[in-house]
Amino acid sequence: MRFLKNLYKSALVLAAGIASLTACQPEESPLSRAILTSVSGLQFAAQNAEPQVITVYADAEWTVEAPDWVSVDVTSGSRSMDVTISVSDNMRDGAVDNPKKDTLVFKGYNLLANAYVIVSQDGDKFRDVPVAEISDVLSMNDEEVVILDEAKVVAVTTSGYVVSDGTASVYVADDAEVNVGDLLDIWGSKGTLNGLAAVTVVDKVEAVGTAEVTYPTATDVTASFDAFAPAGMDYIEFTGLLNGNVVAVSVDEVSATKQGVILDAPASLGLAELNGHNITVRGYAAGVTVSVVNIIATEIIDLGANEIIYFADTFDWLAELAAAAGAGDSMGADSDNNAKNAYTAVEGFADALAAQGYEDLFPSSKTIYLQTNYLKFSKGKNTNGIRLPAVEYGGTTNVVLTFDWGIHVGSGGQDEVELVLEVEGNGAADKTSFTHTSGEWEWQTETVTISGVDNNTRIVLKPSTFTGVVDAGYYRWYLDNIKIIQGDGEAPRPSAPKPETPLHAEWLFSAEAMADATTGYAATFGTTAGLLDKEAGDGGQYVNANVSGEGKITFVQIDKTTLDADGKVKRITGSTGHPTAYGVWPGDYWLFEATDGYAYPSGTEVSISFITRTSKTGMKYWRLEYMDGNDWKSAMPTTKETVNGEEVEYNIAMNEDGSTNVEVNTSVSLSASNSNIQFRMLCVANAQANGGAPLEKPNGGTCRIAGAEGTSPVIKVLE
Repeated sequence: MRFLKNLYKSALVLAAGIASLTACQPEESPLSRAILTSVSGLQFAAQNAEPQVITVYADAEWTVEAPDWVSVDVTSGSRSMDVTISVSDNMRDGAVDNPKKDTLVFKGYNLLANAYVIVSQDGDKFRDVPVAEISDVLSMNDEEVVILDEAKVVAVTTSGYVVSDGTASVYVADDAEVNVGDLLDIWGSKGTLNGLAAVTVVDKVEAVGTAEVTYPTATDVTASFDAFAPAGMDYIEFTGLLNGNVVAVSVDEVSATKQGVILDAPASLGLAELNGHNITVRGYAAGVTVSVVNIIATEIIDLGANEIIYFADTFDWLAELAAAAGAGDSMGADSDNNAKNAYTAVEGFADALAAQGYEDLFPSSKTIYLQTNYLKFSKGKNTNGIRLPAVEYGGTTNVVLTFDWGIHVGSGGQDEVELVLEVEGNGAADKTSFTHTSGEWEWQTETVTISGVDNNTRIVLKPSTFTGVVDAGYYRWYLDNIKIIQGDGEAPRPSAPKPETPLHAEWLFSAEAMADATTGYAATFGTTAGLLDKEAGDGGQYVNANVSGEGKITFVQIDKTTLDADGKVKRITGSTGHPTAYGVWPGDYWLFEATDGYAYPSGTEVSISFITRTSKTGMKYWRLEYMDGNDWKSAMPTTKETVNGEEVEYNIAMNEDGSTNVEVNTSVSLSASNSNIQFRMLCVANAQANGGAPLEKPNGGTCRIAGAEGTSPVIKVLE
């Protein structure tokens, strides 16, 4: 608490200083020039609510202004003191009234000095709310309460459904199991999804019957795809080539700028079986951006196979990262003013790149740069390239690789880049060297036939200068629009489509329940022991080498400069028969990944189970998180606690005896589509398990990971 009070005191000093510069009242005013409160909001029950105490921090006198349903035990005060807030029962005519929300104001000598606390009280938010028409929802403000009677379901997704009355349609974000034709009574709140009105909070839904669904005539927007901009959920159709859930639309034999995206399609639509086919998709427009037309599909018409696509990437998964970083478009109109260093300016880039299956050939140089939406490589002496993701071909086959690349053009002209393609494992390419001929900021498309590839084949793209030391010159280049399709000759189709819900991904390292074993290390972890046992500044991370395409565990160290007692950075070994990290520091984490190429839809339930423990001097407080879209979220309920003067939020606390395991077994529901299931166990505090004093640098304390008795740590997608 001392830490928090000191923080508030510091803030008060700063606020008072600002107030003194802008004050209009005389200096002799007794009112406080700076007020802060210990909380910014309070929530009370509708009935029998317990009073709540907050702390007011001030440098002089203050008064209180409260709404009539909120009581404060004082009307004024001086300097810092505790204040008790209470509310009366939220009742009207013997029944619970609507929820309440208002502002409690602690007033100083002017507006700059005031502090504000939002006070909310539970209630019946549906009281007095009339039943709405679906068209009414379209004009409501966000958070307004909605009641719909006998709303007809006309389309379903894995994360919600569309209801319509024939004149207007709206999306309902809800995980209830419903079918097309169901009539529903819905109680919820209006929000916005993809720029369109939607029911984004559903408090209750009841099925009250069924009705026949007749769709209107779909408006074909194929020819006007780039200009298409509906005001609502129009019923439309368009035609193009299906790749996953993306439809590449062509307009008069010229590819459209925008792409069609089929949102959260249920298995009944059979998208997996139609991959690589030309299709016509009909359904409800679900928001349009400058690059995408979203659609909630009701019908897919198969127009026949076009090509068998093994792999394709337009790098649109970079969109959110690029927008957050303010990345530019060097190959477009920005020259090179906004080529953000992806490792230093874009939080989460390295994890996102790995999640897509790519490998940076020279990660320590930090020479991958973010563009909208493609990648830039190399800087000065540090030339760089990339290894493309592993691909499942279903046997030995011939393929055709296409990709777009460009070269940086500076004041001295175009960089002298010769791009090299290497085929690792099995396979032979008919072309392995590429030069750029335009001399301008211009994309150049390359087409390469690679024969005899299989599941062990990997493809690498890099400058020819990557293998040597570059003393002079510039070798900057750009990459976009990668695609691998089946080539000529007899070859099997890709392996059968994955089931709607893949069963599991599993780590293969030893699982003898924290046994003190030294055998099996080389077979289990590979032969590179102690990969983190490097000199200061070298850094590094340990990756389980025996993953068989299913999953892996990685120890990631954030601070690669702090020395332990041996003069080394933190390190990991397998001498115990399990991955064991020494000298963990706050910010370091264990990363669990399960990748099988399946695009897990929102609403997927995923579980993780393992056991862990630290030594007595290892770090005590950890937080298990999962990746949801591009955000790390807590995978279990958390506890907030002040530890060594710092507020810590954790959900795993190691046992102080250094020998008792902590069992972790939890499940989460993904709210965003994700093709790589990730969990991490993050060290969140400098606090030893045995209660020892905070450390000035990493010690010899350890943290171990294993599976429950007789098993391995495991992630499962729950059916």
